[in-house]
Amino acid sequence: MKKLLVTLIAATLSHSVLAADDVSINLGGTTDRTTTVVNTNVSYSHKDPANSAFSEYVDFDSLYKSINKKTTTNIEDVYGKINYNLDTRNYLQTAAHFQHNEFGKYQNIEVIGVGHGFRLINNDTAKVSLETSIAKAESNNLNQTIFRESIWGNYRFTDKSSISDKLLIEEGGPIHYVKNIAALQYNFTKNVFGSVSHTWIQDRVNNSLTNVTAFNLGMNL
Repeated sequence: MKKLLVTLIAATLSHSVLAADDVSINLGGTTDRTTTVVNTNVSYSHKDPANSAFSEYVDFDSLYKSINKKTTTNIEDVYGKINYNLDTRNYLQTAAHFQHNEFGKYQNIEVIGVGHGFRLINNDTAKVSLETSIAKAESNNLNQTIFRESIWGNYRFTDKSSISDKLLIEEGGPIHYVKNIAALQYNFTKNVFGSVSHTWIQDRVNNSLTNVTAFNLGMNL
């Protein structure tokens, strides 16, 4: 499964980098006298020519937090998916997900799944997609079938400002994982933007709750 995961993400990433429609990189965080937060994101998306039904997406997130110079959170997520359009609203999906959690019961979890997506709203102003899939989660002493639900949304107030939200729920056996990232973005120029993001993660396996706000500066390439 690990080889399949690496192959899927690498193929998607290499295709996207070579012919990407959108590449976005941002880095940010917050700090005060006791707490430091560092938040990073790299996203690649590619839509094949109009006569093709395929599209690809790769997303990398990392979240680091320390309190009184002691690391309390260190999480890295890589997520890749390939979509195949059935029509303008419905699509099939193959997705791979790898997470490293330094303080997790399962430090490295690999997930591969297949499912169905539905574009509830899809226009120049607003986009909302609902995705449901069945997947296999693997780690040391873990081989669990899980169900995944995700909602991705984006709304453009103007050409310069927008709001987005990514919600992921994974459920099965000992796994109950909910991750939500909401961000308010402002484009200073065509390529440079700033954002305020809020990450909320509930992880029952690790009995943890993460609640982090970060200020970010990013670039579209």
